[in-house]
Amino acid sequence: FGCEACLTSEMWSCCMGTLEACFMTLWVVLGIYFHGFQNEPSSSIDALIDESQRETTTVLSSIFGFVFLLLVDAIHAASFFGLLENIGALGSALMKGIQTVAIIVTSSLFFCSSEPTQCFTFHKSLSILSILVGLGFYAKGGKKS
Repeated sequence: FGCEACLTSEMWSCCMGTLEACFMTLWVVLGIYFHGFQNEPSSSIDALIDESQRETTTVLSSIFGFVFLLLVDAIHAASFFGLLENIGALGSALMKGIQTVAIIVTSSLFFCSSEPTQCFTFHKSLSILSILVGLGFYAKGGKKS
């Protein structure tokens, strides 16, 4: 639009990253305040870990994990907004659809045996079908006859 004051992808990334960091900090602080550190098994995968191998959570390890989460989130946001700037909103949405299909399929292949919620279900197949149909319509509409 020729906007002189438009935000660059780096500025959007910084703004969104700052907001996400604030909300994640609030989420973690409130979670620790209300629930403390939980070292009990919380899933079937956790139940497989021998008690002697289970590490106790410390404040320092929580801070390290949170800082690492913020770093990964910052890299992800910068990559996403860079991609958004290059291929546009529609292209980014299509990539998210393909990513969703990949996550559903790979999580079912690798984690179904240890975590039943990751198994392929009827509803997940409908989700994949709707994404593929949408991608098909988009591809068909993009071709000039």
